[in-house]
Amino acid sequence: MTSSLYKNSKSCNNPSVTGQVPPILKGGACMKGGIYSDERCPRCSKPFEDNEKDGLQCPSHPDQRVSTFKVKFKGLCRRFSRYHDAKDLLDGWRWEERQGKFNAKEYMASKPQSVLKQAERFLEIRKADLRPEGYRRYVYHYKTLSNHLGDVSITRINYSILEDLKYDLLKRYAPKTVYDTFGFLKTLLGWCIEREELKELPRFPKLSKKMEDFIKTVETMTVLELADLVKALEDKFGVSAQAPM
Repeated sequence: MTSSLYKNSKSCNNPSVTGQVPPILKGGACMKGGIYSDERCPRCSKPFEDNEKDGLQCPSHPDQRVSTFKVKFKGLCRRFSRYHDAKDLLDGWRWEERQGKFNAKEYMASKPQSVLKQAERFLEIRKADLRPEGYRRYVYHYKTLSNHLGDVSITRINYSILEDLKYDLLKRYAPKTVYDTFGFLKTLLGWCIEREELKELPRFPKLSKKMEDFIKTVETMTVLELADLVKALEDKFGVSAQAPM
């Protein structure tokens, strides 16, 4: 619910959407956030207050209501045109906070904890330590992941998401490519743990045992042994490993 409302909301003019970590608002009420409005009562100019039922109203003139709302929570601010949408978002954020799962970075417009942003930063920092061929392989896997997990926060990746990713990739790529892409993702998430952006690795789905064993065997073979293997497969199945001209 929270994520869908976030997509339909508008960010307030707030520095928290620029990519900087927002400061935690001070004060008892602000710590749990609230629903507010820029509008004021046309009869007495007092600010409207949340009745926590169906909207904001003037404490002195209850018949006066607002038509625009904004949710403020730990430095984040989102605008809504409907009260119940604003309340649902605030309730969702409060629930995450009670569970110890709330992370303001996940809701910034710049999405600093998305797979896309983290992978870009990883490649930028590690480029100098990688050989050109290794760097090109990483970029290839980065592009593959970006097409499938680009906007997903690294803290939201779980077994279900990874199993769906495996299924989708195996429909388009060879098992070895999928295996290597998952290897890159593990490396990326391990780097995120080192930088304290992530607490632990999620559980990863496995490829078939036969495929994993075959890949491990191929990885230990010499170039000549690989050439012999390719030739044997061509002879057995009547196919050619050479790309058509």
